[in-house]
Amino acid sequence: MDAELKQQAESYLGTEIKQSEWDSAKAYAERKLRLIINSEGDSNGERRKPCYIAQLIAEIVRSNRFVDSSYEPHAEKMGIKKEQLMSI
Repeated sequence: MDAELKQQAESYLGTEIKQSEWDSAKAYAERKLRLIINSEGDSNGERRKPCYIAQLIAEIVRSNRFVDSSYEPHAEKMGIKKEQLMSI
């Protein structure tokens, strides 16, 4: 199941998802999906389909990559090393 879900999320994203990205994005997407369903409902089961969470995962990975790419150059200027960013 996870392999198929990962493949679908990668398809939406258009690129491979690293295992470290996958683990955190999947956990976040599951929490986000629970909140969406609790507040908005499951849209007659549509939000419970694998394609829905795969899309959420792809969006989260895309967002995380954008934040990382825009934050790292500024951190370097401030003398913060990449290893330190991971703990922030």
